Amino acid sequence: MMDFTTLKKFPVDTMLKYSKADCEVGGLHPLYGELSSIRGESVVYCPTNRSGSKCNQVIKSLVQAGAKIIIQTPEEHDRKEAYMQNARLKLIQAYTLLVADSGMTIEEAYQLAPPPTKLLLDLAARQFNSNNDEMYQAIALFNPLDREVRNQLMNHLANLDPKTDSQTIRDFFDQELKPAQERAKRTIENIR
Repeated sequence: MMDFTTLKKFPVDTMLKYSKADCEVGGLHPLYGELSSIRGESVVYCPTNRSGSKCNQVIKSLVQAGAKIIIQTPEEHDRKEAYMQNARLKLIQAYTLLVADSGMTIEEAYQLAPPPTKLLLDLAARQFNSNNDEMYQAIALFNPLDREVRNQLMNHLANLDPKTDSQTIRDFFDQELKPAQERAKRTIENIR
């Protein structure tokens, strides 16, 4: 038995609790949306003490299809997911509500927006597609670290320091700084 969902602790614990002791259990999280091929895409695999040869066959099939497998415990996954997914959702939601509260129409926002801001607005439109509402509500509801991440975000917003934060962010990117800047440049050029 394997799930294919965003959070891992709750579904893995539930599968372990409600399945027979000889049933293999493992958790999967695809790190991509709708697409025609998983080649080159990442999938998190959370093996359990009841994962075995059948779970390994599923993982082998994903690898043969070109997926990259990341192995994590359910707890580790959900902790990191809170910082990656929950934080992103809240940031984009707050930014979009801020723009909406400004009194601008969306047409005016796009007219005034440089390409990086257009990208943020496009991401908001994608994220808040009505097809995603249940999923994103569940991500916030069932990740026990959601409130902690929100509080940390608010703390960062309240204490932004342009003198030191830019260097701290560059240091965080380390060796990925130049490749990330190039990817952003190509993405922004495609928006134009």
